[in-house]
Amino acid sequence: MPSNDSKTPSQDDKRVVEFKTVKKGREKKKKREEVSFSKVITYIILGAVAIALIAGVAIPAFGPKAGGGSLKFGSYDGTPIEFAYGNYFYNQYQNYAQQSRDSTQTGAYQVWLNAYQGTVFHIAIEKMAKQAGLRVTDKAVNKAIIESGLYHKDGVFDPATYEQASNESKKRIHNQISDNLPTQMIFNDLSTLLTSPQELEFIDLLGEKARSFEYVVFDASLYPDDLTRHYASANASLFTLIDVSSITVSDQEAGEALRQEIASGNISFEDAARENSLDSFANEGGRSGTWYLWELQETFSESDEVNLLYSTKQGELSPLFASYLGYTFYRVEKDPFMADLNDDEVLKDVKTYIGRGGEMITPYLAEQAAQFVAAIEGGGDFNREAQKRNLEVYTVEPTPPNTGQSSFFIGFSNTDSGGYLSAVGDDVMAVERLYRAELNTVTQPIESRGAYVVARATAEGGLAEEMRDYVMFLYPYIIQEGIQQDLLQSIFTNDKYEDNFLQTFIANIMVPGL
Repeated sequence: MPSNDSKTPSQDDKRVVEFKTVKKGREKKKKREEVSFSKVITYIILGAVAIALIAGVAIPAFGPKAGGGSLKFGSYDGTPIEFAYGNYFYNQYQNYAQQSRDSTQTGAYQVWLNAYQGTVFHIAIEKMAKQAGLRVTDKAVNKAIIESGLYHKDGVFDPATYEQASNESKKRIHNQISDNLPTQMIFNDLSTLLTSPQELEFIDLLGEKARSFEYVVFDASLYPDDLTRHYASANASLFTLIDVSSITVSDQEAGEALRQEIASGNISFEDAARENSLDSFANEGGRSGTWYLWELQETFSESDEVNLLYSTKQGELSPLFASYLGYTFYRVEKDPFMADLNDDEVLKDVKTYIGRGGEMITPYLAEQAAQFVAAIEGGGDFNREAQKRNLEVYTVEPTPPNTGQSSFFIGFSNTDSGGYLSAVGDDVMAVERLYRAELNTVTQPIESRGAYVVARATAEGGLAEEMRDYVMFLYPYIIQEGIQQDLLQSIFTNDKYEDNFLQTFIANIMVPGL
């Protein structure tokens, strides 16, 4: 059967570091997560009160104990990002540990990462506040304590409730709020920035240049079936299918050992896959499905080694191969067989493969697109000519020119469901061609995503009223978010930031055997 009926091998981007005892080679790789401004701010500011109220939260069975020294995770502008008993990092950790319901080592990793990122942000903001001459006065701290709600009764500050609190509790709350006031003050400033009327007027003016479009796409699916069959027959090995199950691990030695365990009958292939495999087929016992040679070849570090897999007999285990996820071995479920070139799905797959290279198919598609343009310019109707050629007509709602596709206002990424105009949004010449052409005249073919697009502007004027109202309402918030994100990125991508979190966590906090 064609590979479309099987699953495509892909790295599961949602997998994070899971620090467990390695089961015959099992390890998880953790990508550095994208830092969200709202996440950091929420954790730091809203978490401050919770931290202050937590007394004596025990450090779980991960990492250093209270009073057991300190750990340095990096530095920011010369200031160590240090975990030590009672300091900011420690208090952040206590807060997240208290809130987390995940007792696994993956959960522990996330707790430490959140506390670490919050500490980096806190250190950076403190430095910014100091450079700006921002001072935290006792009056400001007292006001924040009163407004925090910690000592409220019936919705208002209650002196008796305050007096009943222990001195230790009051000191802890005072210190936590004092530590976080610079962050809160800067955040409040950013969140209250106003957008000028002139700026909003400019954005509104851009909307007046919005155009609606229709377009058709000339892609690999249009390549003639007879030429497709001829190519597949001439390159038969590429389109030979094989049915396999797979197991992927991160360590070569562990992979060989696991393969031997299966071969000797000590564990079934299915159980070994469920317990150890890193790929997306683990839950299915490694059952991967049917693949073309060219598909599997792309997962091999040494592409020629795919021939060793294809020479493995049905029911047997292949050698261990280096792959893009680590090390992979297969069990052949069915011997290789040639795809049915009379099957429409197979032809579609072959066309997809041909289109990826482009060299062979590009001239044909360019010619077809040019013929379509000539037919329209010769008086043909756009939709009728598209129907003759079995082309889908994509429609695009009114969109202002937005070269570079700035997130500050609407662009093709918001209006183009087909994605082909959105894909050329950074191409100045393509955008000019779309917006300078006369209404209802077709553009010359535009290259996009390995295909050719022929478009026409069907209308010009302001955005639809509903969309205009939406843009004008949303724009000030987008500006604020952009400013906040710029601040965050300026911290976490700064040359002054030394990030040793992962290696420090693995070396000092991860507990083997848990």
